[in-house]
Amino acid sequence: MAARKSFFDRLTGGANFNELGTDSPMPRTATSATKKIIPSVEGTNTTNDDWVADSEAELTVDVYQTPTHLIIQSAVAGVKNEDLDIGVQNGVLTVRGRRGKDEETKEEDYYTREIYWGSFARSILLPDDLDLDRIDAKIKGGMLTVKIPKQDKRRVRKIVIKGND
Repeated sequence: MAARKSFFDRLTGGANFNELGTDSPMPRTATSATKKIIPSVEGTNTTNDDWVADSEAELTVDVYQTPTHLIIQSAVAGVKNEDLDIGVQNGVLTVRGRRGKDEETKEEDYYTREIYWGSFARSILLPDDLDLDRIDAKIKGGMLTVKIPKQDKRRVRKIVIKGND
């Protein structure tokens, strides 16, 4: 019997590594490192063998909640702040960036090549109960952390009625 996916796995298209047929989160061969996992509408995953290294890669993220915030974290080591863009539109948070190399190394000089260099992005559908005007994003030790406060559902906002002279 298959394990039920969490809310955030269903929301973001995340997948359990056992569902993908592997017990390790790290690709160990050149062929598996160049395959991108694409979630389908039904929630099953397929690989796209036509994916090339020059296309935009999908940024890996952890999304979790605390009693007061929704937290999104991602490893962005080697990415300069000016090469990272975070935005929210229509309830979707998008992180987009580029990791560039300072020097060019010839292909034949590599023993192993596992670090992704190039453009990446990730879009995450956000729940409705967040205060999108108070998003906080920080990078510390190569880890991007985006904190979005939850709105206080108990707070009552007074609406002023205009007109009726």
